[in-house]
Amino acid sequence: MASATPYKIFDAVLRHKKALSPHLMRVTLAGPMVTEMATRAPNQRVKLFFPAVEGSPARLAHGDGWYARYRSIPVAQRPAMRTYTIRHLRAEQGEVDIDFVLHGETGLASRWAIHAAAGEPIQIFAPDSQFSAQDAGGFEWKPPQQLKHLLMVTDATALPAALGILDELAALAVPPLIQAFFEVDSVDDALPVPDGPGLAVEWLIRDHATATGGCANT
Repeated sequence: MASATPYKIFDAVLRHKKALSPHLMRVTLAGPMVTEMATRAPNQRVKLFFPAVEGSPARLAHGDGWYARYRSIPVAQRPAMRTYTIRHLRAEQGEVDIDFVLHGETGLASRWAIHAAAGEPIQIFAPDSQFSAQDAGGFEWKPPQQLKHLLMVTDATALPAALGILDELAALAVPPLIQAFFEVDSVDDALPVPDGPGLAVEWLIRDHATATGGCANT
């Protein structure tokens, strides 16, 4: 039966974590409900609900009107909500990868990613695969069919979307010419990119103590 709404709340747990670089971590979330999740673009946005200030995990009720119920929860007990991008979805396995930028203990999501252990619960507001309409929103990547040139400029928080777009374009029979500028915290945060003669990537390094400029990657 088709869903009447494009998004819904998914219950999941932390399955495992993988350090991608000094400031980037891949978090794999999993659960039976994730088999019903969808992603409709490489920059698909989702909401993650982290434990409340007083420490209790998110237990938002499912169904319509969730946001009104969320706002009615006292602030101290309300799950913290942050926006992230789906990096990989393996719905058949009930797994979804979310890449986090780590900045120590200063951010709630960063702190959770650093300290959370396997099995910890989390909730995700994400596209429902049972929703039949094609354009359910939550993404901006809608390139023209005959895309020939692309300029990309992002910081580290947009890397999951940017790298997902590069993966999609690299799979085309005739990829466009792409020039990309990616700002990251250190040289070691430069991640692998798809091979392609038409792709030029420059990593712009914010750590001026260890780098004098960007490092090119083509």
